[in-house]
Amino acid sequence: MFLCINFPANSAAVNLAFFIARRTAQHTPDNKPGVMERIAVISVALSVAVMLLAMAGIAGAEVKTPTGTITVNKLDANESVDLYQVIRIVYDGTHNQYNNAEWTKMLSGWDKIENLNPEDAPKDDKSGSKAFYEGMFAYVMNQKVTPTATQKAAKTENGEYSATFTGCEAGSYLIVVHGGAKIHQPYLTSLMPKEEASGWTLSASVDASQKAEMPRLTKEAKKKDIGVTTRVTFEITTTIPKYAEGTKDITYWISDQMDSRLQYDEKSLKVKKGETDITGQDAYKVLPYDRTVSEGKTGLFKLVFDYEEIKDADKITVTYDAIGTENIKVGEGHENEATFEWTSGSDSKTDKVYTYGLKVIKKDGRDQNKLLKDVEFNLKGQGGAVLKFEKTGNVYKPSASENASETLVTDENGLIQIDGLALGDYTLVETKAQENYHKVSPVTFTLAADSDKPEQLAKDADAYYEIDVLNYKGIQLPSTGGMGTTIFMVAGIGV
Repeated sequence: MFLCINFPANSAAVNLAFFIARRTAQHTPDNKPGVMERIAVISVALSVAVMLLAMAGIAGAEVKTPTGTITVNKLDANESVDLYQVIRIVYDGTHNQYNNAEWTKMLSGWDKIENLNPEDAPKDDKSGSKAFYEGMFAYVMNQKVTPTATQKAAKTENGEYSATFTGCEAGSYLIVVHGGAKIHQPYLTSLMPKEEASGWTLSASVDASQKAEMPRLTKEAKKKDIGVTTRVTFEITTTIPKYAEGTKDITYWISDQMDSRLQYDEKSLKVKKGETDITGQDAYKVLPYDRTVSEGKTGLFKLVFDYEEIKDADKITVTYDAIGTENIKVGEGHENEATFEWTSGSDSKTDKVYTYGLKVIKKDGRDQNKLLKDVEFNLKGQGGAVLKFEKTGNVYKPSASENASETLVTDENGLIQIDGLALGDYTLVETKAQENYHKVSPVTFTLAADSDKPEQLAKDADAYYEIDVLNYKGIQLPSTGGMGTTIFMVAGIGV
């Protein structure tokens, strides 16, 4: 019986099998015991050869698909990157070539790609690229698709942060950056195979700073001075970051805390979206302040915005008024702090307001070491209105209470001290002098802050404006009496 099998002539496995069979036959004389055993050995050797050939065929069929690297550069330290492969370029290992592109399974069910070849997808804004890929991102987010790969930003040798993905197949990928303070639009990059002498190479690099936005916050007192009973307006402005359509769990909060020596006027709160007043509307909710309150401050509010209601505007503006209480201190800054929190980050800004004072010292004009007490004045403010005060200890403070008085009286040291004045023009009027002294003319002066040191007055060492008021007694010339009327009567009779 003859067994005919066709094997490749250069098959090492077959050659080894036939070598074993031939050597076995050579050592087995014909017509002697052991022939059948030798034939069995030959059969086993041939079977081994067939098995080796089969294994060799399978190994030859497993051609590994070339892979490459995607690097996302210019990240922040706390950011992470999610990679979603949306297009796959199919590799033909038999012919060592790439044949066609196809949508990956994560997009199955998205109606925008039905009957659409990946190579015909929009490639520029004129063909609707932005809307198409924003829609793709929205679909992936809504379906809660698991990323193809995820990497946290890692510090590189040059001190910057990046995320590197290896083992990536050829195709197109959505890149989503999150976890840091910046707002990133989704990126799309394609890993295109390039044939070189060493084989296929695939690499792509993405600059994460190209489509990143840092939301901005400003906090400003519309004027830097405040007095007891007077008010100042604080303004908070935040930009509205632009998230890609489909981004989930977007948060946008503005909160504020204020120096406890100031009083918040709750009714003064105003909110604008862009230039449109939305005060009291459904675009936001006013909640109690829920952050840690700093020492010496009072939490005012937390405004929680509905992003869908404000996303088309460029900014949010919040204003409110604060009123100075009798507890404000001359020469100290009274700080307000606003905090802006969004989905991936937060920022805080502060601004301060200041208050000032007046010291009037009443002296004898001829002997300036002599201080005059019980001299009365009043003080006129802006527009000429006479201000009212209440006295605490030796200090007068502006007041609107029923017990307030317009009269300021010098103490035993000839001093009147007023705390809690705002900047502006004032007129000091002496209303009652000491006995035998003349009243002085009204004194007009201006409280102006130092441009570099707002906690003190211009051309002064502190926050108090000082006035020395000199009083003089009436002048009396010496006299011994007159001639009387007698001479005039004699003269009259003579006439």
